[in-house]
Amino acid sequence: MFRILVLVFCLVALPAHAAGQPVVLLPAALAGSLASLGLPGSPQAVVWHDANEALRLLQAGPQGSPPALAVLPARAADEAVRQGLLAPLPPEEAAASPDSLRLPSDPDANLARPWLWDATGIGYDALAASPPASLKELWMPGHAGSVALPDDAERVMEMTLLLLGYPADDADPGHIDQARQFLSGLVPRALVGASPAFAPLADGSAGIGIFNATDVARARRDAVLPRADFAAPEDGFLLRPLYVVLPKTASADAQALAQALLTPEAEVRAAAASLMAPADPAAVSLLPPELRALPPASLSPETLRLGRLALPTPDALAAYRAAWKALRALPGAKSSAVSPTLP
Repeated sequence: MFRILVLVFCLVALPAHAAGQPVVLLPAALAGSLASLGLPGSPQAVVWHDANEALRLLQAGPQGSPPALAVLPARAADEAVRQGLLAPLPPEEAAASPDSLRLPSDPDANLARPWLWDATGIGYDALAASPPASLKELWMPGHAGSVALPDDAERVMEMTLLLLGYPADDADPGHIDQARQFLSGLVPRALVGASPAFAPLADGSAGIGIFNATDVARARRDAVLPRADFAAPEDGFLLRPLYVVLPKTASADAQALAQALLTPEAEVRAAAASLMAPADPAAVSLLPPELRALPPASLSPETLRLGRLALPTPDALAAYRAAWKALRALPGAKSSAVSPTLP
């Protein structure tokens, strides 16, 4: 009897995907919204938190069960294309995703289809600062001691490399060191790693900083800072897309999942949950006016074409993190890195 009870318990305790449910890999921002996307087969979400985890789960799957479908960040999607891990997606509709969001390794978007996108640029308090025309404004004396930076080596180093005229994913040690030196005059007097991201602008301790467009959208939506705005200057504007991919190991039924996820209606629902912008122009036209007014969806197609896609190598990322670690250890940097909170 004891053995029977143990067996029954183990069967009940098995994860849902072990019972035949398809698994879909999703970013944490969409973890709770899978049911609203209208996908067939009642799939289960498995969440990734960074590109390395996303690629590992794509290859092995949770508990060794490969996913049927995945939504990946750019670095993971690019690596999956290069490693030959993906199957072709359903043909793209007439309203094709913008070229600027497509991977250089898959320019026709046959294997990795742009789905949603965010952007990294300048966030600012529209009441306290004029719209920034250049990333150089972060270094202007008027902003000394009042610049907000994310505690994120990749975003800060990529933006600085762009400002210096280098590719955002530059791996040249000399260029990376130049970016580190350039940042050494800014980081000690900046507010680093605040939570929520827009808190320094909301409480007046900063008026400008490096932010994702969705940070700005969230600050407006949640009334943290209704006058928050986003600038995408040509010298420091990065695209952060998510891609829909089909693993080669997926069953034939996964094509139906991909087809459903790539509909404009599913993109709109996902955009509403994440505040990211749909890559499909047909989905953008279906957004409610209040979402279309928020960045990144509010950025014009002309501005989107000016964005850069960063795909740093593992060696470049390691160098960015080492440089950032050194910057955070500078005198004054730690004391200024207190995360301001709202009352």
